[in-house]
Amino acid sequence: MEENKNYRKYQWLHNFLWFLFCILIGILSFRLRIGETFEFKNDILNTILQFLYYRAILVIGGILGLLTFIFFKIIDSKLLRRKSNSKWSPFIFRLISILSILTILSLLHYILEFELDWI
Repeated sequence: MEENKNYRKYQWLHNFLWFLFCILIGILSFRLRIGETFEFKNDILNTILQFLYYRAILVIGGILGLLTFIFFKIIDSKLLRRKSNSKWSPFIFRLISILSILTILSLLHYILEFELDWI
């Protein structure tokens, strides 16, 4: 009974850390996919474009990370907690699931934006 109480007590911290990880990995993956900025000779134009560039990385990467976290929590609550008797560590299984969800969402974003031009 005491173990269950301690588990619930720190569950919010556990979820918050996974949330931060999903957001950071979403921003990092989008940053790696979008590439480098352009350098212009005009300092004002360069400053404005760099501001917009980094803001786009934070916004789109953050949304990507947020969607990853939402799908991860659904999968975690429905599938991973029930199958905790696997031979793999739950941490490794959760990490693999986050990376696979992020890969699927990134691929879906790429297809919708560049191939079908829907976004």
